[in-house]
Amino acid sequence: MMFSLVLSGGGLKILQPNFGKISQNVILEKVYKMENQEKEKQQEIKAKKAAVWSQLLEIGIDFAAYLAVPLLAFIYAGQWLDTKYHHKFFVIIGLFVALGLSSYLIYKKIKAIKDLMDQK
Repeated sequence: MMFSLVLSGGGLKILQPNFGKISQNVILEKVYKMENQEKEKQQEIKAKKAAVWSQLLEIGIDFAAYLAVPLLAFIYAGQWLDTKYHHKFFVIIGLFVALGLSSYLIYKKIKAIKDLMDQK
């Protein structure tokens, strides 16, 4: 900022520059725009973080469902077959089939996520 020195009858006076109302309004508008841009950037960051957490939660729920549903279904089916045919190996067969199916479903989900990440 430049200041002017003026010598008057009473001594030395320092005069500040007069930018005028137009210049002050321009400066205020620029400051306002900068503040808004910063707020928008922060909102974008928050939105991206929320989206990431949402996707992670979705993946976790999918994996839990891919494990739990086949395990429960095939183990209960194996127990029912064990009681119907008086054998003890249907539960074990159901367990292995459920684990194989769960592994396959999780593999497909991971592959889909990897393909989606490669596209970005």
